[in-house]
Amino acid sequence: MQNYVSQLADPNAAALRESTCDVLAEALSATGAVLWAFGCAEQPRRSIAAAIQMGGETGRGAVSLLRQNNRYGAAALVRQLVEIEYLLCLFTIDDNEPLKWASWDLDAVRREYQPARMRERRGDRFRASEYSIHCQVGGHPRFAAAYVLPEHLRPGPFCEEVIFATGWADLGQHLVAIWRWVEQILQLYDLMNVGLARSSLNNTKEAIVVWLRDDPCARRLTEGEVAFLAQVSSKDEVSH
Repeated sequence: MQNYVSQLADPNAAALRESTCDVLAEALSATGAVLWAFGCAEQPRRSIAAAIQMGGETGRGAVSLLRQNNRYGAAALVRQLVEIEYLLCLFTIDDNEPLKWASWDLDAVRREYQPARMRERRGDRFRASEYSIHCQVGGHPRFAAAYVLPEHLRPGPFCEEVIFATGWADLGQHLVAIWRWVEQILQLYDLMNVGLARSSLNNTKEAIVVWLRDDPCARRLTEGEVAFLAQVSSKDEVSH
């Protein structure tokens, strides 16, 4: 873990992390927009396009906030990205899912698409404890999250540079996870030849390969490592 923390602040890895997040977020936005433009009257493409574009716009917002050293604001958006990740995962297991998400009334959507319910529907695919950590840092206002604010660092092994580098690594890992689901969705729903979908996918694949190869901090962390870096409890304390 000490080695990981030291690598977080490496300037070359930090620059690659930032550029990768930028590429993936922009590609998500563009892919969603193209899917919508080439099929705005059709389902399930409309739902898929909207969900992917929501991921892209949320990712773009997080990139912008991190570039302004606003990790608290970015953390709130990364929490939203986790929920988009859940949703896109559901799209890959049932081709009726996109239409349900778009057409059900508010009560049904709240019941079936709250984070806890989406995790439950996917069995053990997602960790509730990871979502809890995101809620503690970027969800409900909690004093435990104050350490990500400028000049609010707790005593310990982290400097401000490392704290913000952690934000980039976390964002990148979730954007990669989202792109894994997008890749499956484009194939499952026969959308690979729509507009720029294929070229966007190729570009993101290349960016992901380079990042995973060249940045030691690109790998997904264990629950304990996430909690340690987030300086909060890994105990699941959220029901949503």
